[in-house]
Amino acid sequence: MTGWRKRQIGDHRDQTWYCAGCLQECGAITIDEGIGSYEYWGDKGVDIRLVEVSDCCEEELLDELPEEDGDEAVA
Repeated sequence: MTGWRKRQIGDHRDQTWYCAGCLQECGAITIDEGIGSYEYWGDKGVDIRLVEVSDCCEEELLDELPEEDGDEAVA
């Protein structure tokens, strides 16, 4: 998606973000999207995957709004 970039968790919290779901200005929150507790061949563990998402829809964060494709005719 346009405008998305990888960054460290908590990086640029005061930056202006846009939600990929509703395309509105939003804040960033950190959620855990890991699968939690698991057991694989007797090995027990906990999967944690921290991801920063929008605070409104919990969708991907964008640095800038995507460009709109207009219905303008090409001459």
